[in-house]
Amino acid sequence: METYFTFIGTVFSLILILKLPVIYFLGKKWNQFELGVIYKEEKPTWIKYLLVFDIVIIAYTWYQYTIDQNKRNLIISLIVSLTMIKVSTVMFNYKNFRNFAENATVVKKEKLLLLNLFTFLLGIFLLYVTFNGNL
Repeated sequence: METYFTFIGTVFSLILILKLPVIYFLGKKWNQFELGVIYKEEKPTWIKYLLVFDIVIIAYTWYQYTIDQNKRNLIISLIVSLTMIKVSTVMFNYKNFRNFAENATVVKKEKLLLLNLFTFLLGIFLLYVTFNGNL
């Protein structure tokens, strides 16, 4: 159980932390990739597979939490569960999500900066929680 939460906490924290520098290092190339490849005009078919994958990861994480209940694992489980907000929005409200992504990457970049800064700080917090079991 400890190994699972260390693994999932590390993976998620690295994704959250590295997103900010990657987006700003790549600049317009990231915008082209995000809007031209990941979030095309028409809803991509891979999104339904992502939804299923996310549900499986969240369910397994909460199953592991029921086996080994402590504050650290609870915080990691809650943060992993937050992914469902984005995934379900992308799945069930794709056009609005894509409009938001396009607006944030092209027009109102300060929204994207604030969102990515929050994501970065959440990643640092998650990394701290993952390796500090004495909460």
